[in-house]
Amino acid sequence: MNNLFGFGNLKFGARLGMGFGLILLMLVALTALGISRVANINNSLSTIGDVNSVKQRYAINFRGSVHDRAISLRDVTLEPTREAVQTQMSLMNTLATDYAKSASLLDQMFASGSGITEDERSALTRIKAIEARALPLTAKVIELRLDDQGAEATKLLLAEARPAYVEWLASINQLIDLEEAKNKTESANARSVAQNFLVLMLVTCCVAIALGVLGAWLITRSLVRQLGGEPEAAAEFARSVAQGDLSTPIEVKAGDRTSLMAQLQAMQASLATVVTNVRHGSQSVATASAEIAQGNNDLGARTESQASALEETAASMEELSSTVKQNADSAKQANQLAISASSVAVKGGAVVARVVDTMKGINDSSKRISDI
Repeated sequence: MNNLFGFGNLKFGARLGMGFGLILLMLVALTALGISRVANINNSLSTIGDVNSVKQRYAINFRGSVHDRAISLRDVTLEPTREAVQTQMSLMNTLATDYAKSASLLDQMFASGSGITEDERSALTRIKAIEARALPLTAKVIELRLDDQGAEATKLLLAEARPAYVEWLASINQLIDLEEAKNKTESANARSVAQNFLVLMLVTCCVAIALGVLGAWLITRSLVRQLGGEPEAAAEFARSVAQGDLSTPIEVKAGDRTSLMAQLQAMQASLATVVTNVRHGSQSVATASAEIAQGNNDLGARTESQASALEETAASMEELSSTVKQNADSAKQANQLAISASSVAVKGGAVVARVVDTMKGINDSSKRISDI
């Protein structure tokens, strides 16, 4: 199986790197998956909290304003004094201002077009259409009441204004319900993503654990196969060899010829053979050394004999040297005598030369005498 996955041809570092790389890859995949799913959930929650709920809150503000204005409009027709009517009118103006603020913000959201559906646009259009019809009726009821036409004001309120306000509230409730439905959809989507993510995480974790266990088993099996045993056994054998003990037994599986323990066993056998050969060689060297020592003793005896002969030769050489020295002295004396004789001979030659000159002069004189 190791060869099937390519582990048998890889070094230890590469195998460990592949194992940890696989784990890191799974962690990266899980992280990426988690980020993706959390991003989906976050988008759903953002849509619920920052978009749909905001529109719903503005619609709820609409409903509160319209509901309270409807009550105030009814009270306008019921209040007995003009001061009380003015108080209700002031309250209605405040409610209308609040409505206008929410309407402005809601219009901005719809204008951006982000996350706005056609149903929402239709609902808002309907609200504005009913508002446009209800506000003039409201103003007409107030006008009749201020003109002390309470019966006409009440009749208009009951006949037209109240149905308009009821429809207005119904259209607002429709928008509120629409946003509530969208929130439920987004919430269900977020829960679905969370549940699916939980299941996917469990499955992915199980797969990651299975792959991690498989990778660890393959790497461990491959390393044990190459080691051929426990690392402690190899360390113990190395310590024994370092101490000079080659008798430590090594357990190797049958048929194992390539593992570290098998190679250590082969090394142990080779070292034992080498030590045996060295021991035999040492014995041979010891025997040869003994023979060499005997030869050295014989050589010493012969050297002593030669030393005696050399002493006699030295004595003869001394006598010869004395004789040679005497001969040298005699030769020196003879040389001095030769030098003296040579000097005398030179002087004699000079005398003879003068005699020759004298004789030549006498001869010349004799010739002149003869001529005379």
